[in-house]
Amino acid sequence: MDVREGAVAQVALDGGAWLTIGQVGGTADHSYSWASPVGGYVGTSCTDYTMPNPLVYNVPGGTNTLAFRVVSVRGVDCPEFVTNMTTPVPGNYDRVDEGFFIDDVTLTTTSPAPFPFIWTGAVDTDWHKCTNWNFGVVPTATSNVTIDQTAVNNCEVYTAVASCASLALSSNNANAWGLTVRAAQSLTVGGAVTVTRTGPSVTPVGITLGDATTNGSLQATSLTLVGTGAAAKNAFFRNERPLSLMRINGPVTIQSGGHLDLEGGATGGVLQIQGNYSNNDDEAAFDERFSLVTFWGGVAQSINTAGFQERFGAIRMAKSANGLTLNAPISLRTATALQFAAAAPIGGPFPGGRIFSTATNLLSLESTVTATSGATDNSHVDGPVQKFGPSNFIYPIGKNSRWRPVQLRSILGLATDAFTAEYFPISAYTWGSNMEPTLHHISDCEYWSITRSAGTANARVALSYHNTYSCGVTLLADLRVAKWDDVTVPNIWRDRGNNGVTTTAWGGYVPTTAVESEFGIWTLASSSFENPLPIELLDFTAQVEDRSVVCKWSTASEHNNDFFSVERSADGVVFQPIGRVEVRVIVGP
Repeated sequence: MDVREGAVAQVALDGGAWLTIGQVGGTADHSYSWASPVGGYVGTSCTDYTMPNPLVYNVPGGTNTLAFRVVSVRGVDCPEFVTNMTTPVPGNYDRVDEGFFIDDVTLTTTSPAPFPFIWTGAVDTDWHKCTNWNFGVVPTATSNVTIDQTAVNNCEVYTAVASCASLALSSNNANAWGLTVRAAQSLTVGGAVTVTRTGPSVTPVGITLGDATTNGSLQATSLTLVGTGAAAKNAFFRNERPLSLMRINGPVTIQSGGHLDLEGGATGGVLQIQGNYSNNDDEAAFDERFSLVTFWGGVAQSINTAGFQERFGAIRMAKSANGLTLNAPISLRTATALQFAAAAPIGGPFPGGRIFSTATNLLSLESTVTATSGATDNSHVDGPVQKFGPSNFIYPIGKNSRWRPVQLRSILGLATDAFTAEYFPISAYTWGSNMEPTLHHISDCEYWSITRSAGTANARVALSYHNTYSCGVTLLADLRVAKWDDVTVPNIWRDRGNNGVTTTAWGGYVPTTAVESEFGIWTLASSSFENPLPIELLDFTAQVEDRSVVCKWSTASEHNNDFFSVERSADGVVFQPIGRVEVRVIVGP
């Protein structure tokens, strides 16, 4: 800069007036570091202006926006130059070969929390274009992002992956700008995602994954949808494409007016959730047709509503520990609606997990459901399951670490008819010991409740037997299904026959001889002393004393037993009877 030329640095906070934070210029050339004033002539009224190099300005706390500018100044004489520097009044330099150059501008902060990044959409819809953000900087993983009614464009993630610390999308007027993640890109939110619609307008606002031809993914620690009122459905999250990943590593909450849309075409969208699912609006607030919701992770999870039955397309269990508790009744509608398995990375080496239901918070399967998959001892419904429709069906029920299914076959009924089944690892003698002469004994370790819960359908009942849990099944031909008749006086266990056992790797199924027309309590039984179902052995020891072997054992109960047969074997294959011990207590009718 030449004589009587200068520059003034200014800032404007939150759109306010320009404030001068630095000045340089004077009565002599300034072509050096501005450490001290130089130049000027004795007797003149010119003033030399200097500022530190680099210039540092501390932004006051609570500032949301900051603008910075440098104004060039010149004067014909010294008094004019001083006046123009003080005002300042822009001017042109005398010479074109010199000027004031800004080498770099750096923004740093010591604030304990990230500054808010507000979407403006001033240029277009591209998330990754800095001119679309209030600070002129694209958000990073530490940025709290706001997309609200002040924008002039929708926001899209489509040119590269994106990230932020939190995401709040809202509107309080007629503007309804949304966020779309598409073109196989993803948005990772380190914290919460909230969608809120307030104000007099009811135009929906929300987030969409994918478009007509491409997929998109979003991951966050929680999702909350809040609309203007009950059933408004104007604060939404939409994922209708099966390959668009929606992973929430915490709770999903639909508040009044919220709307979760996973309903696609032949296959709907996917939600992977690691926290609780809560719908505090109504059943219509969740569009679930053909969708899949996966409950995963090691924390205990639950499904909650405002007192109504929530409807799901399909549920997949992929938990490494704990289970899923139903705090409200639910209904599943997709063909394979209940899946106790998942592939990596969601399922990993820990597919499955238990679902805890009750008579009040019942798990129902609609008539469109044809099968479940993947049930095991650690993956089943711990509680009652209701199934609608006339198709053969295996109920994936059990208790604790026992999967003990039942099957209903040859169902004569309508799509609106239903049966409810539940397993109990408790002695069937709890109900009584009176039985028909064709039955020698019943199970002392388990029974099932199988009842009609809707309609008048009839069905053949097939109870499962387990090689370990059924307390001893040794002769399949003598195995029977027994039903507790609590209408006849005295009550009695009825022999419902054996229509041909089918075997599995863990046991098998024994069906009733006929299609049944009465339902209630069911258990396994035997027509002979074979199948020692009533004996639950607590302990057994064999110890050498002198030239003999003393055998000692104890049982949990001995209902209708006559004696114990003691056998020995030299090879563990062929056994020979060596003694008979009478029972000490006989309990019978």
